[in-house]
Amino acid sequence: MTNQRLLLVVLTFALTGGIASADPITFSVYTDLSEWQAAAGASVLEDFSDASLERVLPGFYNVLGLVEGAHIRTSAFGRLENEAFADNVNRGLGHGDSGDAPLFSFDTPIYAFGADWIDAGSSAGLQFITDSSTLHLSEPGSLYTGFLGFVADAPISAFSFMTFTGSTAAGGFTMDNMRFSTTRTPEPATIALLAVGLLGTIVRVAWSSRRKTHGET
Repeated sequence: MTNQRLLLVVLTFALTGGIASADPITFSVYTDLSEWQAAAGASVLEDFSDASLERVLPGFYNVLGLVEGAHIRTSAFGRLENEAFADNVNRGLGHGDSGDAPLFSFDTPIYAFGADWIDAGSSAGLQFITDSSTLHLSEPGSLYTGFLGFVADAPISAFSFMTFTGSTAAGGFTMDNMRFSTTRTPEPATIALLAVGLLGTIVRVAWSSRRKTHGET
């Protein structure tokens, strides 16, 4: 495992008061595209070259023309610039305005997501929000530029962006070459365990066949 891959165990909290959250999701995070592709398996690419906006509410838009199964509803500041998607991210949860954030949703839940980011962040940092977990995209006071993607151990049907909980600062990002995968790829350790189990079965069957051939009981 290189220093470009970090394993983050993320926090769990309820997004709606009084409703218990689901089990937390564990993310493996990649800043190297080739490593992410190897871990994510077959993925779908959206480069925003033919995307367009459809106004759905005053200041809010749906991004049209995306690859099948992917949807983006922008915040009031969502826009398409130079064949890339840019948006502002509102203040952190707890300020009564968490609905003013870009929302990414998928017809088939995904296990992996990644993109090329430009100046993603804010003075308060930037994070992905799912229904049960959070994942930092940039730390407070920093802007992230480059590829960043994750592979999750559980399916994700939607996520949004938000600055850190309790923050009063807004932020933003530009993203291009959005990639996602709906296929869960087994971890190498899981594959190894399956291989050991299969080998054990083969040996047992071979031994049983040998005993029968020699008339053993």
